[in-house]
Amino acid sequence: ALSTSTRDRYNDVRQRLHTAKQRQELVARLQQWTGCIQARGQAPIDRTDVPLEWTKFNQLDQPIDFQELAIRTEILADQPSPAADQRKRLEIQVQRLAQSIGAAEQSASPLTDAEKLVALWCLAPASTAASKELEQRMVNALESLV
Repeated sequence: ALSTSTRDRYNDVRQRLHTAKQRQELVARLQQWTGCIQARGQAPIDRTDVPLEWTKFNQLDQPIDFQELAIRTEILADQPSPAADQRKRLEIQVQRLAQSIGAAEQSASPLTDAEKLVALWCLAPASTAASKELEQRMVNALESLV
């Protein structure tokens, strides 16, 4: 049998390894997402090139407001939005608050919400395009989730 101090050290190391593995998986996911956003800036993305579950988030051929997606991601990441977007950010926050009060069930996690925003961005109709500035804001907000 292990002594108490040896068992505690073992459990501590095991927990740190588990945490490091989770962080590594998160970083890999976020890199995949940011890569998708940047690729979308070059050309529309084929639906077969993204995770299958993203198609359930996609609002087929609905207009996409890239500014709103960037602001929503900044809110999730607790990152500031530019001064020019403060009014829209406040509107989105009030809307989110009203929805959360009326909803019996909360989202699984901020990461799940972020993934939905990334899916909407990446699968936006080919006729729409985001500015490089909005693309960079989206990427910066996602990177700050780590």
